[in-house]
Amino acid sequence: MSKPIVGIFTNIEMDKNYLFPGYPRITINQDYSRSIEEAGGVPILIPTSQYFENLERQISMCDGLLFSGGQDLNPILYNEQPCDKLGDLSPMRDSFEFMAYEIANKLQKSIFGICRGSQLTNVFHGGSLYQDNSFQGTDLKHMNYANPDMPVHDIIINEDSFLFKATGKSKISINSFHHQAIKNLAPGFKISASAPDGIIEAIEKEDDSQFIAAVQWHPEMMSRTNEDSQKIFKYFIDKLKK
Repeated sequence: MSKPIVGIFTNIEMDKNYLFPGYPRITINQDYSRSIEEAGGVPILIPTSQYFENLERQISMCDGLLFSGGQDLNPILYNEQPCDKLGDLSPMRDSFEFMAYEIANKLQKSIFGICRGSQLTNVFHGGSLYQDNSFQGTDLKHMNYANPDMPVHDIIINEDSFLFKATGKSKISINSFHHQAIKNLAPGFKISASAPDGIIEAIEKEDDSQFIAAVQWHPEMMSRTNEDSQKIFKYFIDKLKK
């Protein structure tokens, strides 16, 4: 079989430090595409756009989709009003990715979400979020500004999860760069892993009709130096070959 194609959804940001401050740019960390390529996949970038009519053709070209990290989701999407600890929003990206997710479901594409992508997955399927981790009552450090590939805390992995199948371990150490987390789990999903403080760190679809899984941390930033992280991408790519 030829290498699976993975569509990676990108961020849209206003230029702060380049030639034209305030100019919109499509951005994404190189680690996403590198991790997919090293796992045996072919990455293509899907830019956030106002041209929703192109989405079905873009998604049809892909064997799987990766929803990447980025801004907070608008809490209106899960029927809450914004609180004062809410971070930056991207209404265009919210709309674009919700439409993309709907099309991906219709086409039964495999989906892997990272950070914002995990929160998007949960909200799209009917779950909700803590708008800030402090509302969950934790004092564990989930927003760490040290080296991006440095482990910060452990997670406990459920043995009936995709993470256990990928790594063969019931506990691994991860990095962490999120101030929000899953609150109410979406119907039809199960918890794959949790932090010691109870915050949900990974989820997956309960049945096997469509592979959908997501993690709250950033394994793409660890995958260059951390075998467990790269095994997660390898597992995703191997699912696309079946």
